[in-house]
Amino acid sequence: MQWLKEHDVALVREMLLFQPWQHKHGSPEGGMEWRRISEGLTGLQEPRFKPLGTRSMREQYKFLELHFKK
Repeated sequence: MQWLKEHDVALVREMLLFQPWQHKHGSPEGGMEWRRISEGLTGLQEPRFKPLGTRSMREQYKFLELHFKK
């Protein structure tokens, strides 16, 4: 999937809604939050998301975080 700016904005909005960073890294609760984010994004009509794995979302978030820090 090619991530466009609209996809990035939707990802960050879902992250703000579910706040996966409140749980310890690698915990089942944190994984559940990432799954909820994935389900929320695939349910959107615009921008359209293909079914996402939690890993691809976390990698995109890390990419955005590194880009923002620069």
